[in-house]
Amino acid sequence: MATLSISPSPPHPRTSSPSARRGRATSSRTSALSPGAFTRSIGQLEATGLLLKDGVLPPHKSRQSVDHEEIRNTLSKARRSLSPSVFDAKVEFAKFAADSGKASNEQAVMHGPIKFLTKGHEVHDGGLDTSFIKLERLNDTPLPPPKPDFWDGADSERLSPAILAALGPQVNPCAKGGEPNCPNFALEAKGPDGTPGVLLNQILYNGAVMARGKLALDSFPGHSPIYHHRAQAFGASWLDGTLKLFATHTRAPTEQRPMPTYHTNLLDGVFMLSTPEAMVQGMTLVRNLRDYASVLRNKAIDETNKAMPPISPPSSGFVAPPSDDAPRSKRARTETPSPIRTDCQPIDNRPSRARQCFELLLDRGFTREGALEYQLQQYLKAGHTRKAGAATLLHFLRSAGENIEDGEIDDGDDANGAEMGHVKPLHAGQRRNTDDSNGHVQS
Repeated sequence: MATLSISPSPPHPRTSSPSARRGRATSSRTSALSPGAFTRSIGQLEATGLLLKDGVLPPHKSRQSVDHEEIRNTLSKARRSLSPSVFDAKVEFAKFAADSGKASNEQAVMHGPIKFLTKGHEVHDGGLDTSFIKLERLNDTPLPPPKPDFWDGADSERLSPAILAALGPQVNPCAKGGEPNCPNFALEAKGPDGTPGVLLNQILYNGAVMARGKLALDSFPGHSPIYHHRAQAFGASWLDGTLKLFATHTRAPTEQRPMPTYHTNLLDGVFMLSTPEAMVQGMTLVRNLRDYASVLRNKAIDETNKAMPPISPPSSGFVAPPSDDAPRSKRARTETPSPIRTDCQPIDNRPSRARQCFELLLDRGFTREGALEYQLQQYLKAGHTRKAGAATLLHFLRSAGENIEDGEIDDGDDANGAEMGHVKPLHAGQRRNTDDSNGHVQS
């Protein structure tokens, strides 16, 4: 990874959206930035200060995750592929030490010891030397996008397209479509002249950005982030034969710091050039950590997909409004005094489309309650449960900047005596802050 660098006066790009034109705040994006746009190197101390400003804490200031010891125990488990009956450690060590000794720069390290370190275990999706250009900045500091030397993510088809569209700026790092997403493991390497402080800053930065993505997955489709203080992202560093492994997790804002903080802890480390046994230990640690990260990543994606089933367009337009034989209370929610355009389809992977449909229904004479219920009926027709459809519609409308109160779209839970399908109106004067500093909708 290249040294972090900035231009003298970096731009602060913002997305253009209907909400921006209406005066609502929008989240800054890094999509207009590229590593080539930055020309002046950031010194190590300056980069450390910028990371601290973004809530990215170094290990000596970080709190441990609640699963720290559990992960350490997992990393130490022996692997059959590296057992003496399968793997000749002495022969392989001679090759490994020779390759490491010849590596005079970072590129040579990646093609030598790092390639050896991951050889035979290339079962993960990911990339090499990839700029995470599509991810949002952590906050407003002028750091360029992370660019890990090596990273693991999920297959591009594993995460529901609807969820990927909603969470893209947090979980989709690549500019090209069809690339792996939801990265949660990254490796950084340096040549013999590399600086430990710069290497650590890169590990911290990668970990924070990836942990934020895992937080977004864990919290979807709700509007409040869920902080469980468990490790969310992992990193590995290589410098002059020394391998170190790290874990990062997020913690909630406090009165003293009104933004999430990213805590990174050292899991383990080994000088792999000392003995064949040390080499095997390092290979074991890396392989176990990558597998652990993969299991955690896939589990989070699968659980998120279950919470919000993939959305497919209905075979035909809207559900027809209730007939005169329908109960009067339901007719009152959905009847319209003028025709509805059939191109207004809320079953779409774009939050802006759901909002356009909502506004069109209001323009055509629907009450607010009726418009929400009418849109919700389309998700029911597409095969969703009422709870899943309500959550989808709520998330899409809020993502597009619409003020929707908790409970305004009823998900069918009548624990409070609400009539099934009732949509609670937004009372006069009630408003919602649509975004906090991290892009999450606030109550």
